[in-house]
Amino acid sequence: MPELPSALRKRYLDLKLPVADVLILAEDVPVSCYFDAVVGSGASPKLAANWILGDLMAFTKVLTSLCIRSTVLISDITVLGQWLEEGHRKVADRCR
Repeated sequence: MPELPSALRKRYLDLKLPVADVLILAEDVPVSCYFDAVVGSGASPKLAANWILGDLMAFTKVLTSLCIRSTVLISDITVLGQWLEEGHRKVADRCR
């Protein structure tokens, strides 16, 4: 049986995600499953939420409007997330 939205909301809040992100992630079963898989593969929860709810949803919306089905692999998002986190660390180190 899938996890109830209320349980998802609590679990996502425990990950320190913003309430707005939690509400969107917890109400859409495919999105929450995708988010859990991305985080489960090692991506930062906040970074995963930002990319899924921002860029990936915008990208998917554009493709859907063109009647094209999108497949972005979890491993792609995870690798991208790791690359971005490393880049952020390098920028932060330069600012010190």
